[in-house]
Amino acid sequence: MAARLIACNISAANPAALDQFYSTLLGVPLARSLSQTNHYHAPISNEGQFLWVSQRNDPEERITAVFAVDSLDAGSNDVTNNGGQHMGGPFDVPAPPAQVRQHWAQAAGADADKPLGRISYFRDPEQNVIALFEVTNPRAQKSFKVGPQGAKLTQQVKTAQEGAVEAGKALGH
Repeated sequence: MAARLIACNISAANPAALDQFYSTLLGVPLARSLSQTNHYHAPISNEGQFLWVSQRNDPEERITAVFAVDSLDAGSNDVTNNGGQHMGGPFDVPAPPAQVRQHWAQAAGADADKPLGRISYFRDPEQNVIALFEVTNPRAQKSFKVGPQGAKLTQQVKTAQEGAVEAGKALGH
């Protein structure tokens, strides 16, 4: 599995109240989601990563790292086989509601009525919450830079990381 971080979700009792805070912090206004109620988002890179601010569903929920995967089933198996605990899902991530679909279609193209994909939630072995998101909508894939047109790690970056791993071994890690 080669998962790719696509979002950091900050859950809040009142996401709208955090709009100004994160808009100022990021220097770009947060947009209200057209597909979910009480959910806001803003790009945090040119590489398809986003900050999400959403409604808290559980009192203990705080920050979730969201990873795109090619196959939610395979990714879920990898996570649980390596000590992760399944929390919920898979859940369908629906297309925008009909009343805003025309606006989204102008921005998204012909795929505005298609579901965005499926998502499941897990705890890693240290109890941090992560989500795996199988993005199936072609426009959403383009936005997150995943799927066929996705941004992959270059060989240069992979080689540099291998060097960093070797250097860490010298420190006993």
